[in-house]
Amino acid sequence: SKPIISPPAVTFHPGGGQLVIFGTGKYLETGDTTNTNTQAMYGVRDHSLTGSVTLADLVAQVVTDGTVRTVTQNPVPYSDTIKGWYFNFPVSGERLTGVPALEDGLYTFTTIVPSASPCDFGGRGFANTIDYLTGGMLSKPAFDINRNGVIALNDGLSAGVEIGFAIGG
Repeated sequence: SKPIISPPAVTFHPGGGQLVIFGTGKYLETGDTTNTNTQAMYGVRDHSLTGSVTLADLVAQVVTDGTVRTVTQNPVPYSDTIKGWYFNFPVSGERLTGVPALEDGLYTFTTIVPSASPCDFGGRGFANTIDYLTGGMLSKPAFDINRNGVIALNDGLSAGVEIGFAIGG
């Protein structure tokens, strides 16, 4: 199952209509800790849509797992047949937490991977920022990877960083 708990971000699409961005996963009940279903993030253009949208109508992006994450930058040529983008979270059991933010074309959100063992503390957590129109990695640095207090070209391209286990957003 792919529960949607956080509110979607809805914004105007530059080609007309709206772009609805949302993610899946929940961490509200005891049983959620052991849920390892693959969860995902979606960006769907609502431009006089009738009917349903399937994964075949969306461009897939791929997220790499690591302390620094990257996402493919596949183009999304919005049309009658291409209605948006999606990507699966790369870690089994990873899910969206908190309320994502959309500002100046940047979609920022947090995810967690809770520890499945009740004896372990926490798990893993990530802060992520992607291009809202494509779901892909930005073409400029988004995080201070070298930890010098400045986001600059020498930080390289990334779409997310591991931040430890942090619920909320």
